[in-house]
Amino acid sequence: MEIARITTTELASLRACALSLPRWEESVLGRRQGEALTAKRGRGLEYEESRQYQPGDDIRHMDSRVSARRGELFT
Repeated sequence: MEIARITTTELASLRACALSLPRWEESVLGRRQGEALTAKRGRGLEYEESRQYQPGDDIRHMDSRVSARRGELFT
């Protein structure tokens, strides 16, 4: 089994290459929201579409994020 060896010059060169790569925050957050399409289809994410849970509503449609934020059950 051979041991890998790297010199400080090679290491500095690799560091410079890594620092020149775009950071994921800049590449992801730099894009405008809504430009990319998704393969997933489903219900909209508009807050106006949420309403308080009423008995008889399908629990699969409950919105856990809104419910957690408001402290009441929402669908």
